[in-house]
Amino acid sequence: MSEDTRPPPEQLPDAELQERVKQLRLLSERVRARRDLWASWDLEMRVIQQEQAWRRGQRVQRAGLLPPRQE
Repeated sequence: MSEDTRPPPEQLPDAELQERVKQLRLLSERVRARRDLWASWDLEMRVIQQEQAWRRGQRVQRAGLLPPRQE
């Protein structure tokens, strides 16, 4: 038997196995929801930062510190 061969998993009763599968699915859904929440929060923060940078640029331009953009 080689080192990377695992022993066979212990056999669980069907009810316990189904309960573990159910718990893992719930955990997976919670992880997915949390990941989606963080992704949407990250996107919102990037949009806010871009808006703030644009506003700073507008203030600097209005103050005459930068020449107007040549289109």
